[in-house]
Amino acid sequence: MNDIKLSKDSDRLICILYKEYMQKRKSGTDKFMASILGSAIKIKENLMPDESVEDISQTCWALHDEGLLNVCPGDNIAYEVAITEDGVIYMENRFPKGLKQLLEYMKSLSYFIAEKAVKGAVEAAVRSVIS
Repeated sequence: MNDIKLSKDSDRLICILYKEYMQKRKSGTDKFMASILGSAIKIKENLMPDESVEDISQTCWALHDEGLLNVCPGDNIAYEVAITEDGVIYMENRFPKGLKQLLEYMKSLSYFIAEKAVKGAVEAAVRSVIS
């Protein structure tokens, strides 16, 4: 797992999906259900409105190739997406201080700053974790 190399798009997506997983776990959802993240359409609607379904699907498949996501195809998209145990381990090792450290990293990324709505949401999430 140490030799994983991600594009900026893949890095952005795995961070967003891991954040979603962690928030589900924090709210009491069991590991299995928290790992299920939906389709590329749902990811676009709920987490990445600035990206196309096609780009999200392609990036999901790239993360699948690295072993970080399980992806099932359907209707020419990533139809079912779930973070794998290896994906969780990879992200835990990247961000050993947890959700707060992840959110700080996401806040620092230039593509989050470009979108005011996303920037505001990340800042609000950081405040809620710190409180």
